[in-house]
Amino acid sequence: VPVISHAIEGVVANAAGSRGRRFVTFDIIVETKYQEAAQEMTDKEYQIRDALINYFGGRSVTELSSREFLHTAKDTIQGIINGVLENGEIDTVIFNKFLIQ
Repeated sequence: VPVISHAIEGVVANAAGSRGRRFVTFDIIVETKYQEAAQEMTDKEYQIRDALINYFGGRSVTELSSREFLHTAKDTIQGIINGVLENGEIDTVIFNKFLIQ
């Protein structure tokens, strides 16, 4: 079964408690073996982006900067995206860029 990659780029969220002065920006690649899921991610990207902004915006700079955060965030992102999808699911989340300002 071939793996299909889908990029979600340029997500920006203000860090919790920063009064809009600190933010995180990131790009991710998600992988799926379901063609229907890949198409649905394109169709519902606005919902996925909104859910990701809400998740990351609820985290403080300290939490976003922690060593463990990216690992646990991958599992959370996978759950968020799979919660939006109705046709198939994603298998892997890869951070392509992650920057805290």
